[in-house]
Amino acid sequence: MKNITILLLLVMMFSLSGCVSTAPVQDSTEQPVVTETPPVIQPEVTPEPEPKPQTGYAVTADLIFEIAEAMQKVITDLAQTTDKTPYGKFGDPINGMFKVFSSFTLTNTRKLSEAPKDMDGVLTFWKEDMHSADAQLFHDAPHNYRITGTYYLSERKFEIICRYDPETGALQAMCSDNGNIRDTLEFVPLGGDRYALLNLVGDGNPDIAYADYEKVIVTYRDGKILEFHYASMFTARAYRCIYPNGPNLDESWFDEDYYIKITKEITYDGTKLTY
Repeated sequence: MKNITILLLLVMMFSLSGCVSTAPVQDSTEQPVVTETPPVIQPEVTPEPEPKPQTGYAVTADLIFEIAEAMQKVITDLAQTTDKTPYGKFGDPINGMFKVFSSFTLTNTRKLSEAPKDMDGVLTFWKEDMHSADAQLFHDAPHNYRITGTYYLSERKFEIICRYDPETGALQAMCSDNGNIRDTLEFVPLGGDRYALLNLVGDGNPDIAYADYEKVIVTYRDGKILEFHYASMFTARAYRCIYPNGPNLDESWFDEDYYIKITKEITYDGTKLTY
């Protein structure tokens, strides 16, 4: 009897220690309780807004310099002659004596923007580097800037007008000496990656015809010149402003009769340079 009792105790101990019940847990209704791991809720990711395209005077000025440099490279790489006959003040773009659309006024105002620090930087340049102690900068309207002052060691007054038109993407950088236009660079998008540029470099003397006048209609896309028609003039009877209505321009612009002499015409069709 004693042995049976010991045997029963051993069986009970083994059943308690070695067996795991696989029966589902039941609640008071004796129904199985189903437990589920709650889903992990990922935080909602808000997509970043698409960056707005940059516009403004400084951005457009950088584009103008890109186009001018790319045009000059095409001309330099493909020109087959070294014609040393100069014209005007600069020389011939074919032989590299003259860089197309080089603008003193645009170069020295290209950092202008709606940010006060950029306007202050340009004004400081004219005061300190150009030694125009009385230089002032006026922000007449959004994207419109005006710099006035007196040239260093001179009594000649200057006024620089810099404008950007958000509606068309056009830009104008113009300088007048004592009220007479000395130089101006104008840039107008024509649509389809086509642009018109006009550059006048004179001396502010109203009694003579304008000298060193150049213009182009150029197609520029993804950092590459696709084609252009360029003309440079030794003199012109009058200055015709194209800012900001360039979309009305076409090839007839090159045949207008206010030019006295066209010194150089260059065309590029994407593969061949003709001049």
